[in-house]
Amino acid sequence: MVGFLQRPNANDALTPRSEPSYHQNERLIETNRNLCMTTKRAEPKTMVGEVIPIAEARRPMVTKEKILDAAEGLFMEHGFEATSLRAITAAAVVNLAAVNYHFGSKEELFQAVLTRRLDPMNQKRVDLLTRLERDAAPDPLPCDRILSAMFIPALELARDPERGGKNFLRLLGRAYADPAPFIRKFLAEQYAAMIARFKAAFGRALPDLLERNCRGACISSWARCPTRSPVPMRCD
Repeated sequence: MVGFLQRPNANDALTPRSEPSYHQNERLIETNRNLCMTTKRAEPKTMVGEVIPIAEARRPMVTKEKILDAAEGLFMEHGFEATSLRAITAAAVVNLAAVNYHFGSKEELFQAVLTRRLDPMNQKRVDLLTRLERDAAPDPLPCDRILSAMFIPALELARDPERGGKNFLRLLGRAYADPAPFIRKFLAEQYAAMIARFKAAFGRALPDLLERNCRGACISSWARCPTRSPVPMRCD
């Protein structure tokens, strides 16, 4: 091939050879440069990274929802203490490592089961209360309207099986009867801001109410446990 050294033979040492001229050397250098450039252009480009299928990317979320659904049903049926992680993994058809990865512990799993339904419901309560107060301004919102802001989102949840429905409200009622103390403490801390909003609204609607401590305790109870019926209150 032109431009590359040839293997010497036995007669090379005996045969005098003329030195290549300057122009011949230039042509050889140019030929080699063109060959190298052609070789580089012919190399295919490789894509860096890995394409992840959509189904593969969604798998962790699907696994998490399966665990929450299974845990919700078992906690409702047997309570927190009597439900084991082994039973939950068997019902969800996952391994224990998946539960540990997504939630960490049985307590954290139970908290996730509650907040999955309660967070949206309590946000709707606050949004509805805010809208009703704005409509009633500058007057304080009557307590019957405050109660409607508290119970309408809970009733909507109870009628919607996709959001847990009556089964979730049964679970919530069971949670308050469960002997595990962390449940009530968690709910009180998780929804303290929402409870404070309703306490303040009742304070403006009933400024002369003497049993303030009793009122606050009742509001806290209703706000955390929507399965309970409200105690009749006069709003004269």
